[in-house]
Amino acid sequence: MTKKKGQTRERKRKRLAGSEDVRKLKEDKFTDNVEKDSSKAAKELTFGHVKLGDNVDQSRKKKRKLSKVKELERARKLEEAKKDPEKGELLDKSLKKEKKHEKNAEKWKDRIKTQRKMVTEKQQKRAGNIKDRKEQKRERKIAKREKKLMGPGFEGPKVQPLNGAKA
Repeated sequence: MTKKKGQTRERKRKRLAGSEDVRKLKEDKFTDNVEKDSSKAAKELTFGHVKLGDNVDQSRKKKRKLSKVKELERARKLEEAKKDPEKGELLDKSLKKEKKHEKNAEKWKDRIKTQRKMVTEKQQKRAGNIKDRKEQKRERKIAKREKKLMGPGFEGPKVQPLNGAKA
């Protein structure tokens, strides 16, 4: 084989006699490190916490609906708080919170109402557009047919005289 200018011939590298031993040592060292790291991680690793008792209600983000009995009890406590002058601030805060909640509920209802209205308007608009497109397609077909009939040999519809005589 002749070598051309600018080309180099690649040769296979020869393995060193002790290279396999070095590689095995590195692999063993790596696996030892991984085992050590995994044992450390296992000590620090904790699985999901299980909460028991009354604390379950506090961890939930969404507020559950109270039963009627609890609602009545809460209302009684509020009535008692109204009578006690020291708890007036708490009562004011709770009333403000309830008003704010009602206001937000109204806003939410309005938003849902407007969204439904928008959806129905879009559906009606779409139905109208589809109907118009269908009508336009029909008109195009009729125009195309009439254009075909305008050619030679088709002089249009047969016209008879008004008196019924043959022409």
